[in-house]
This record gives sequence, structure tokens and C-alpha cells, in this order.
Amino acid sequence: MRYALGAIKNVGSDAMTRLVDIRQDAGPFSSLEDLLRRLPREVINRRQMEGLVRAGAFDSLHPNRRELIENMDLLLSHADAMRREAESNQDNLFGGTDETGIDGIRLRPENDWAAMDRLKEEFDALGLYLSAHPLDSYASQLSRLRIVTHAALVEMLETGRAPQRVNLAGSVTSKQIRVSQRGNRFAFVQLTDQTGVFEVTMFSDVLAEAMTLLESEKPLLISANLKVEDNGPRLLAARVQYLDDAIAAWHGGVALWVQDEIPLTALKDVLRKEGPGKAEVNYSLIMAEGNWRPGKFPARVNCASNCGDAGIFKRQELKVNLWEWVIFLA
Repeated sequence: MRYALGAIKNVGSDAMTRLVDIRQDAGPFSSLEDLLRRLPREVINRRQMEGLVRAGAFDSLHPNRRELIENMDLLLSHADAMRREAESNQDNLFGGTDETGIDGIRLRPENDWAAMDRLKEEFDALGLYLSAHPLDSYASQLSRLRIVTHAALVEMLETGRAPQRVNLAGSVTSKQIRVSQRGNRFAFVQLTDQTGVFEVTMFSDVLAEAMTLLESEKPLLISANLKVEDNGPRLLAARVQYLDDAIAAWHGGVALWVQDEIPLTALKDVLRKEGPGKAEVNYSLIMAEGNWRPGKFPARVNCASNCGDAGIFKRQELKVNLWEWVIFLA
């Protein structure tokens, strides 16, 4: 997908036109320092730089977006120093490369944002999810809940095969709350999934129950009635819930097989850090003689993207000897 730099929030179309012209005249930027050296001050002020970083425009030069944001003062100071050096025709005091790996700029090391935080920053800069989508990690779970994508629903409507009731999953991008002539509140809620943007109408009873959920950044599961009217199809929400809760209710829990007792304490700590959920976590300890001993962790987890691919433990980078993951179905 191509996305115009000028459409990124807070960067300015004139400044981005100048940036593109400089890149076309002298070729692609070879490094972050090359970019800072070639761009004039009006193109790389703080607001513009932060918008470009959050949108991922510099990923090919340096993929750690948070590291660039946290070192923004240093980057801008470096750019100013190179301009002064060029103007005075002095030797560049910042020449050479040090151990940080980005030309002559010594960045303070920072861990990059977690995947969901990275997507949130990207969405704030672009107004859409470009490099990935929050629902990507739920892919293996969506079909089990009979969730259809926006694109699939459009195809069903075009072929006349659309059901009267559909389940859709998405992340809220905007909402407009109105008041009817009778004084009842209703809302038009815009959501996005991996295939597009769709709108759901929520009347007063559903809206009252869903208000807290709509303020959250968590993906939602919308059960909606489909109405085909003269001015087009409408989705009328009948139920709204967190996608994590729907998946947890569908699963009876998670089971894992462990070859020794060493990782059990570490696993217990990870589950505690994940916070409360609805899915039980059971384990089977494989004994030396080939037998196994069952056990159960006291903490429950959100069994969504965390469960099927051992996401919890991958994120924590535990050196755990997991033999097999099994999903227990409700």
C-alpha cells in the first residue's frame, strides 16, 4: 500500500513536497545522518520528525521507532550542528562512526514499542493501520467465532447471500453520539478490521451497555442485525463485547506440557503479570519415567491471541521447555 507523506498528521504538505523533491534530486537517503544533513530546518522540525517516525517513514533507515522518539533532542541537535558546519565550511566535528551503529549519532538505547503500542502510535499519525492491524494476532481464533470480515460481508451483499445476523470484529476508530427526538441516545460507531472500515449503529439500550467498551482500545466483537434498505445496508448492533472475553468464553482454558519443574515458577509469575482473565491454565508435568502429573495455575488469563501460539510466553522470552501446547475447547 502506498501512502502519501503529506497525508501524515502534523507534517505539512509543503514540507513533505520539499522532502520528496530533495530525495528525487539527489537520490534516496542512505542513512539517518544523510537525511539530517540534506534536509533544511523547515522540513525536519520536532513535530514533523515525530510524525514521520510514528508513521514508520524512517523504518528503512532505523526500524526502532521508540528509540528515535526518545532521542529526538539529540537528532535535532545533530542536524543543527551539521548545518552550522556546512555554513561555516568547518570540519564536521561529528564525523566518524561510533559503536551505536548509526553513523556519527550516539543514540541512547531504548527497547522498541510493543506491537500494540507501535500500532497505536502509527494509527495516531496516519488515522489508519498501515503496517499491521490489531486483529492480525487473532487470525486463528476469528473463524471459530464465525466472525466475518468487512470485505467478506460486502461480497455476501453483492451476491445476495448475506445473513440477517453477522458477527464482526474490529477496533474503534471514531464514534458520533446523537440524541433522538424522544431523548434517547444512539451512536454511529466506525470500526476497522484487516480488510476495511465499517459503521455500526447502536441504539440506546446497546449503547448504554457498550459505552465503557467503546472508550477502550481493545478489539471488539459486534453481533449485529443486517438491514438492507433503499439507501444501502445498515448494521444494527445487538451485542457488544471485548473480543478477548468472547474467545475466553469459547475456550475452556489452556493446557501445556512441561518436561521439568524448573520453569513452573517463571510461568506462574508471567501469568500473574498478565492480569486477570477467564481461561484456566492447566499443565501436565512430564516425569522421567514417561508418566505425567497434572497441575493447575491459580491465575486465569485472557485466552485470545495469547493462547493458541503461546503468545504470553513468547513475549516474555522465557527459556521454558514447552513440549506441546493444547487448546481445550469449551
